[in-house]
Parts: sequence; C-alpha cells; structure tokens
Amino acid sequence: MGKAIALVKCKSDNSIWIGRYNGVSDCVEVYFEPYSKNYDFWDLMDKIRNTKYPEPPYQEESCEIYSDYGNGFWWEGTFDRNKRYVVKGGCLDSMAYEIYGYEPEIHHEVSEWAKSVLEELRA
Repeated sequence: MGKAIALVKCKSDNSIWIGRYNGVSDCVEVYFEPYSKNYDFWDLMDKIRNTKYPEPPYQEESCEIYSDYGNGFWWEGTFDRNKRYVVKGGCLDSMAYEIYGYEPEIHHEVSEWAKSVLEELRA
C-alpha cells in the first residue's frame, strides 16, 4: 500500500499541517492536524479512519501541498483549517479533475519548507 506523509502549508500564516497521502488513490487523506515534530503516526491514522468527509461550506485558503511519496512532489490547492481538509487539490487523478474542475500543476521536487520539516521529522 502506498502511504506517505502529506504536508499542507497555509500561505496566510505559513502554518504547517500534517496528514497522509495515499499513493494508490493519488489522494491526500481526509484529516490533517497541526504539525508537531512529535506527532503520533498511529494516533493520526485513527483520526483519519474515524473522520467523515466534511460537508460544505468551506473556508478555503490558498496552500501548498507536499507529499514524500516516491521522490516527493508538491502542488497548490486550498485548505479549510477549521475542517482540517484539503478542498481543492486533494486528489490528483483524472477523475478528480473532471469532478472538481481543478487540475494543479505538479512540481516533481521537494520544496524548501518541506525539506526542513522532513529533516526535523527524521532527526
């Protein structure tokens, strides 16, 4: 199974949120929490399993989304911090593009902000 870290960086205040990316479905999971170096993987997975997809309306703000799946990549989207949910850019498959009408540009590189978070997590 292709599970990897997903990070969201809100552009309004540079806050970082951590969640999971599913490489099989090419989607981020439904739940994110504020980033902490000491996050608990299994606690996060329990929260993801027990979270239903949030209903609109959303309070969207611009963000960058990063996944360490494969060699790592990032793209832009929108995030609702109150619902802890990636609204636009949550799925990267062609069906999602048709449903949501949003096709982000994928950057096949590790962004600088994600590099520092990953270094901290792996320290």
